[in-house]
Amino acid sequence: MQNIIRRSFVKSALASAVVVAVGSSLHRSALAADEFLDVKFAKDPRNLQAGLETAHTPSMTVEKVDSKGVAYGKTPAGDFYRVSVQARHEATKEHHIYGIALYLNGELVAEHTMNQARAEASLPAVSFVQRLKTGDDLLAVSICNLHGKWGNRATV
Repeated sequence: MQNIIRRSFVKSALASAVVVAVGSSLHRSALAADEFLDVKFAKDPRNLQAGLETAHTPSMTVEKVDSKGVAYGKTPAGDFYRVSVQARHEATKEHHIYGIALYLNGELVAEHTMNQARAEASLPAVSFVQRLKTGDDLLAVSICNLHGKWGNRATV
């Protein structure tokens, strides 16, 4: 009798784990798709207006890195780039950037959440290493707790 109860428990536990895993991946995809709906962009990214545009529009630098410095073992050969994203934004408990996301050709590939416990201790500057190729479209999004999502694009 205990074996039957244990088997039933194990089956339902495994089924629950599958449902949670599938549900969270579906939720993540939906979250990534929604990210673009309310992103604000500067009118002229090369000439940011003082105020909201200057503080919230993330700057992005892309530099090629030696793959030996970032890849290990059986990682396939390819061109790796360090993508650095920064928003020139204040960092106070009341007003701060709480996250930065990086999209590659419309797909979320990296994100970073700033220190929420001590927002004033985290400046909105992060670097991601990605394998990129010529023509790839990058979108960096900074997320302000008061003024929403702000984006900037770059093409490799």
